Amino acid sequence: MRQGSPRFDDATSLRTNFPELMHRWEVANVRYLATVPLVAAGVTVGLLTMVWHEDLELSENQRAMLVSLASYSTQALQRALLLAERTTAARTLQQSMLTTDLPQRGGLELVARYVAAHAGDQVGGDWYDGILLPDGTTLLVIGDVSGHDVTAAAEMGQLRIALRALAVDRDDPPAQLLDRLESVVDNLRGKAILASCLVARVEQTPPARAAGVRTLRWANAGHPPPILVAADGAARVLDAEPDLLLGVGSARRSDHVVEVPAGSTLLLYTDGLVERRDDDLDSGIERLRARASVLAGPDLGAGLESLIADAGGAGSDDVALLAVRFHAQD
Repeated sequence: MRQGSPRFDDATSLRTNFPELMHRWEVANVRYLATVPLVAAGVTVGLLTMVWHEDLELSENQRAMLVSLASYSTQALQRALLLAERTTAARTLQQSMLTTDLPQRGGLELVARYVAAHAGDQVGGDWYDGILLPDGTTLLVIGDVSGHDVTAAAEMGQLRIALRALAVDRDDPPAQLLDRLESVVDNLRGKAILASCLVARVEQTPPARAAGVRTLRWANAGHPPPILVAADGAARVLDAEPDLLLGVGSARRSDHVVEVPAGSTLLLYTDGLVERRDDDLDSGIERLRARASVLAGPDLGAGLESLIADAGGAGSDDVALLAVRFHAQD
């Protein structure tokens, strides 16, 4: 490491030059040792060491081959280190754009989880959001930009910011909000961005408040459907027909409405939680619905973690989840 040059030592050389390691040479039966430095940009970053248990002497060609092998190993190590740095930067970028301080107003309890994909530098455009609008209404968002790289994460950030700005600028229902978002998608990066997105508003009229019922109004741009879990654990998929993905076209979008009794829990999620290569998406959603009764428990965060564990964590895709508990109101 200090000299930055190869060493080729037979048994006699090892025992003469490194007598303090004599015991190790004997126990490991080392008869020949080749040690070649891994040098990157003039800096020794590691060693490639090969051990033989028989006496030999490497030829000049064999030594040259080991030096070449060390060079290739250094290149592989450099690529791995660069990949780790790029992945860390991308993860930091993505995490910085996820909402950590979710609004907790009007008897609503919002809890979210995000799990990164297992595969290398797989960074996705998954995001969740909870926005407290100027009139006190809570807006819920879950979305997924197509792609698994830093570009997808950056595009996700642009979409998230644009949606937030549009939401607080005008009191639109979810379908109109997505229509307005569609109109700016093409201009975000000078090219089309393909993304799924579900936007929902929690609404309540005075008579509904007296009855302890809230209304969920949502629009779905090609995203997996939400799941509503009753207080007794019975779960159903709110499987209204989804509209086109963002970035596909400017087709008019539709609102859907459902009444939500106190004690219910709404689950929004990205497809990484339900999508499997060996099965179709509908089956994955049904499996999730069957397990969603865990969200009726008192600890909403523990329920989300149980769903993630049941699904095997994140596979080749990131996973974002947003759960909303509709507590009884005073």
